Order: sequence, then C-alpha cells, then structure tokens
Amino acid sequence: MGELTLRVDGGADAAGLDRLTTMLFADLRALGVAKVTRADGAEAHGSKSGATQSIAELILTGALPAAAITGVYKTVTAFLDRAKARSVTWRQGDQEIVLTALSGDEQRKFIEKLGETAPREPTDG
Repeated sequence: MGELTLRVDGGADAAGLDRLTTMLFADLRALGVAKVTRADGAEAHGSKSGATQSIAELILTGALPAAAITGVYKTVTAFLDRAKARSVTWRQGDQEIVLTALSGDEQRKFIEKLGETAPREPTDG
C-alpha cells in the first residue's frame, strides 16, 4: 500500500485554489488507479494558517506500481497545461518533486526515477 500526496500551487486565493484542486481531484478520480481523497481540513476555507495548504492537497492511496505512477504523472502534467496552475508538488515517501511544464526528456527522467521505487507488478511465468 503506497501513499502519494499532491499539493497544487495555483497562485490564487483560497477559492481559486480550491477550484484548481477540485479539477485535479476529478481528473485523478477518473483515472481510477488509486483512491483519491482531499486532505483533512479541506472544508476550512475561512480559517487561517494551514487551511490554504490543506485545501490544495490530495492524497492517493493504494497500490502504486510503475504503470499507475505514469498515469498519475500524465494526468498531473495535462492538468498543469490545461488549468495554468503554477505547479504541483509530488510527495511520495521521502521524495518531493515540484512539477511544472517539463520538457519530454525531463518527463522521461522523472518517470524513470519514480519507477525505480515503485512496487513491481507480478508477472506470469
């Protein structure tokens, strides 16, 4: 069982950040590779301190093999292009990477690095 946290930086007020996070949430739920939930405190729009950060966080849980990691990555980069969010911070275990619009070579290197730590899918044979 793995856990992956995604934090959206939209450079917007709390309502705009909530809207962007909701868009990414819907995209990831449609992908269907893991359970996607909003971080605790996501409903605390009017409160100060960590509330803005928590409304921008999504947590994915479940088996996250290399194929799932690739699907999530492609979904996040498509979201960044479409929504014009500044970035999405990808935190998995002790690794944290800030995703922005990346070149094809940067994308390949990122997927390879994350694939190295992903659990392996069982093979027939």
